[in-house]
Amino acid sequence: MRGGTWLALAVVVAALAGSAAIGRHLAAHGPGELTVADPPGAGVLRLHALGDRQAAFRAHALRLQHLGNLGGRIVPYKDIDYPGVAAWFRTLDRLDARADVVPSTAALLYGNTQTPGELRPIVRYLAEHARRAPARKWRWMAHAIYLARHRMDDGELALKLARELRAFDAETIPGWARHMEVIVLADVGRERAARALVTRLLRDGEDLTPAERRWLKFYLARQLK
Repeated sequence: MRGGTWLALAVVVAALAGSAAIGRHLAAHGPGELTVADPPGAGVLRLHALGDRQAAFRAHALRLQHLGNLGGRIVPYKDIDYPGVAAWFRTLDRLDARADVVPSTAALLYGNTQTPGELRPIVRYLAEHARRAPARKWRWMAHAIYLARHRMDDGELALKLARELRAFDAETIPGWARHMEVIVLADVGRERAARALVTRLLRDGEDLTPAERRWLKFYLARQLK
């Protein structure tokens, strides 16, 4: 075997040994909890982007999507500072409140944490985001209700948010979302309250669409017998 071949083989072996050593170090120590720096004001972020609001918004929204995988680190979502991330969500909303990329990141990415207790800041943010423009943003309240009930197992919080969603003054909200309170009531074992609510809605709900009225009657007859 020629000298050049031996040298190449030695380099490969050294690289593999170094990679194995790095792997053992990471396995032993781990990346640790990721602390998120407090966000500056929206005006400061615009200055960083030379006054371009959208450039600042998009750059930092992209950074939040990859927060656990920056700087050579891979941090599990359960080890991320969720209150800090939620503070960044609110700051980016001040740069662009119409875009859905930030609530999508909150609900569909960070909402998948394996530690349900970390979800409270995310649920709180999604509800706040929906309140700003219920006609366009109601679905983020619906997602907050789902996270509260099925990931956090907090029926009272889910009910509170569902009642708020039902009270939104927006014709664009579909019937299934507007009446999530009925489903949550039944889901937490309060069927009597659910039946009373459906009965009252059918009696007094003059603004119910025919489709909503049919669904409520079906739910009352089949699910709340």
